[in-house]
Amino acid sequence: MSAELVRASAPPSGTATPRSKCSYILQLDSLSREDLIRFVKKQVENVKLLKAENAKLTEQYELTSKAFQDAEEEWKKKLDEAKLESIGNIELIATLREMANREKLFEETEEVQQSCAQPFSNINEEERLRNELKEVNGTVEEQRKEMRALKDLFKEQTEKLLKAEKRNEELICTVDELRSSLDDTNVQLNVIKERQNVENVFSLELDDYEKSLEKIQKELKLTREECASLTAELEKARNEGDEAREEKQRLSNNLTKMKAAIVKLKAELDEKKEQINELQAEKKRLDENIEKLNDERNEEKMEFSAAIGTAEEKIRQLEAGCSSLNRQLVSLRSQRETLQRQYDDLAQEHSTFKTRALYVLEQKKGDESQPKKDEIEMLEQTIEQQKKTIENLTQSHHMAHEELCSNREQLLALSAQLQTVEHQLRSANDAHKRSLSEQRTQYESRLAAETKLNSELLAQIDANFLAHSREKGKIVENAKKERDAISAEMEILKRALEDETRRRKEAERNRSPANIVVPSRRKEGSLIEVNSSFLQRPQSAEEQHEGVDEDETERTLEDVLYGDESNIAVSATREGWQSLEEVKNWEQIAINAHRQLEHTRELLNESEECNVRLSEQSKLLKEEIRRLERNEQRGDHVANSEYLKNVILKFIAPEKVNCERGQLIPVLATMLRLSADEIALLNKIAQGWLSSSILSAKRVLLTDGWIGANSEMVH
Repeated sequence: MSAELVRASAPPSGTATPRSKCSYILQLDSLSREDLIRFVKKQVENVKLLKAENAKLTEQYELTSKAFQDAEEEWKKKLDEAKLESIGNIELIATLREMANREKLFEETEEVQQSCAQPFSNINEEERLRNELKEVNGTVEEQRKEMRALKDLFKEQTEKLLKAEKRNEELICTVDELRSSLDDTNVQLNVIKERQNVENVFSLELDDYEKSLEKIQKELKLTREECASLTAELEKARNEGDEAREEKQRLSNNLTKMKAAIVKLKAELDEKKEQINELQAEKKRLDENIEKLNDERNEEKMEFSAAIGTAEEKIRQLEAGCSSLNRQLVSLRSQRETLQRQYDDLAQEHSTFKTRALYVLEQKKGDESQPKKDEIEMLEQTIEQQKKTIENLTQSHHMAHEELCSNREQLLALSAQLQTVEHQLRSANDAHKRSLSEQRTQYESRLAAETKLNSELLAQIDANFLAHSREKGKIVENAKKERDAISAEMEILKRALEDETRRRKEAERNRSPANIVVPSRRKEGSLIEVNSSFLQRPQSAEEQHEGVDEDETERTLEDVLYGDESNIAVSATREGWQSLEEVKNWEQIAINAHRQLEHTRELLNESEECNVRLSEQSKLLKEEIRRLERNEQRGDHVANSEYLKNVILKFIAPEKVNCERGQLIPVLATMLRLSADEIALLNKIAQGWLSSSILSAKRVLLTDGWIGANSEMVH
């Protein structure tokens, strides 16, 4: 079903019938929500493709116009060069004339000095020079005429080309319009042919569409013939352009022959060559300076990279020292806590011991002195031992406190270094956030463009809905007008019928004789037949003739005596029967019109229901599209942000080897849409990290080897 809709996805044109529109809408109604969403997406893709094709066509047109303008500019430049060359030739001719005049004067002076020797030879030389000057002037005038003719030809060819291009564009537009109309009519014909069994009412419109198709095909043939004629004209114009180019080449050859006389330009060319050589020497000197500067810059870069590597090694060593000091701090704190506990325990024991000693001394005052003294000495020794242990514990406590202070200072220094590193990380995060904001703006601009497209599509749907409602109103109005006209005609016919029946009744009453009357059952039957003729089908001509013969057999005596009146009555009855047939035909037309009105009412009701469904479906589609777009955006943002976070963390701090950074560069380039310069920067950073790690490893090996060598020397 969705495939059929996609085939017939073009909206119904102005020439489409309401039945075809209703069928198009019913097809939309019968679709599910997913099919409708696919249909809308395909419509959006078609719109995008059309826009892309339009952009391509505009680019092609711009390229052709640029090429044409470039060709015109080249023609103009060549014409200007030819003009300059002709001006130079004219100047050469003037100089030649001056030289000839000077030679004439010199020859005249020589003739005067030589006492008019050899007059005939001088006269011949002068005539020869004059003839040469005349020939030169004639060639120059011929070249000027040829240049003017070329200019005229070029102008005429450009005008013809412009006219042909305009006609081609017009014909292409007409062909595209005719093709679109042909596609619309073909789609409508297919839909109408599929439903021809049900929709017999619109058969006439199908004929009209087929006629219009034939006309359009004829017009297409005419346009193709015109296109062929235009292409032939274009080929003729191109041939004329080629001929003009050949003539121009011939003229350029003639001008090159004339350029052989120009000798002064060689000196200027030599001077310019010398200047060019000087400039080339300066350029070489500057290139050497630039190479030196580049070498110095590379050396500085290497030094900076080495310094950065050493700084990174120091940072790593400090981090390792930090971790070791933290561990020592933890161990010292644990030792301090244990010592403090021991100290507290000893103090408690000392206090209890004192109380016990005092209690024992008080109890044993009455005992002997010697054992008391021994016990007192023992107690004093134990007290001294405990005091010594307490002093040792206090000393160890002071030592641990001093170590804690030193470790705290080291921790402060390490915290300062860590703050600097965090500041660098924050700067990197800020740059990353900026790039993310730029990407967000790009995504928002794309979203705005897509929302515009959606709004345009919705506006088109609303416009189609309004056009459909207008056409529905027009159809209703036309149907009402036709119904009113048919009802008026029916009333007129009924009045005419009533008048006819009255006239017949009056004629029959006047016709009944006073003397002899044939039984009037036949006439009453005829009146009953006339009155009931609206309800019966029309009789054939033979039955009418049989009835007339029966009427002629059963005639009154008055009819026999006055035969003319009987003929008139027969003719009147025949005219009555004809009028009755016309009335029956009109009744049939009225019934058909009534049926058509009922059909149109049904179509109107269906179209109204379809419009209501379409409005509801459009609302649902809008809400569904917005919800899906939001969900897609949220999912994309979440997935991209999580993946980006993991990739950046791996790039900053790889888990296993620094070589992983080079493998993560293409992922970052695709995710962040980096340019070539940014990718090169990332490659340089990754290579710098690798080189720093290699240098640090080499330095560690060198230091280990140096320490081992020193230890061996000491031993």
